[in-house]
Amino acid sequence: MSKRATDLAKRFKTFNDELIGFVEKCSDENWRKICPGEQWRENGTSAADYVAGLGDTDLDRSCHIAAAGGDMTAEQLIANIILRSGGEHFANAKAATGA
Repeated sequence: MSKRATDLAKRFKTFNDELIGFVEKCSDENWRKICPGEQWRENGTSAADYVAGLGDTDLDRSCHIAAAGGDMTAEQLIANIILRSGGEHFANAKAATGA
C-alpha cells in the first residue's frame, strides 16, 4: 500500500463520512427534494478500501478519458473526478436542502 493511495483513501473516506452524515440528518421533506443537475449514491466504504489498497504503480497507470479531454492517471481520476466532482455534487445537495 502506498502513501499516496492511503492519502487518497483518507480523503475519500472523509468525504464519504461527511456525505453519510448529511444524508442521515435529512428530513423526509429534504430527502425528496430534487437537486438541479444531480442524480447519484452508494458503496463508499468499499471504494475507499479499494483505493487504500492501490500501489504507486496502480496510481500512475493512465488511460485516455475522452470526457476529461485526454490522458489521466488513476490518481488524477480519483482526485479530480471522484473527489472534486463528488464534492461539487454534495455542495449542490446541501444547497438544495439549506444545510
